[in-house]
Amino acid sequence: MRKLGTELTLRGEVQAQTNGYKINLFDGDYSTGYKVLAFEILPPLPTSSTEIFSKLFTSTSTNSISAIQMANNQEIAWSVWNGPTSSRASQWGLIDRDNLIIEDLYLSNYLPQAEDIKVQYYIVVQKYQLSTWDGALQMVTNFAQGGPE
Repeated sequence: MRKLGTELTLRGEVQAQTNGYKINLFDGDYSTGYKVLAFEILPPLPTSSTEIFSKLFTSTSTNSISAIQMANNQEIAWSVWNGPTSSRASQWGLIDRDNLIIEDLYLSNYLPQAEDIKVQYYIVVQKYQLSTWDGALQMVTNFAQGGPE
């Protein structure tokens, strides 16, 4: 596996309470893949008291947009935004260091309060060249479950 080119920044907005927002990465070649290096979210007004939970995954939808499911191999990154305190906003995130996306990337987000907002996202990925066998193996891994729940 070797790096191809420079890092790619993906940014945009998606409606709140979304499950399976597609971020197009697939170039039609199963011998290339992408690794997520950074994943950040925030509300359109970062000084508001909005709470957001978002995650990235490799299938078209996730079982629960409001929960972290570490046993699910399809989930590869998680991010939480909590409204600002008197001095700063609170943010937490985790990216599976072994992630590798062969086809497309999907995003979900959840807000515990009923707000009609668009969640802002910022994702950095690196493209890699793979052998065809490695690409096929990674696809199987991406669509497999991590074990019984």
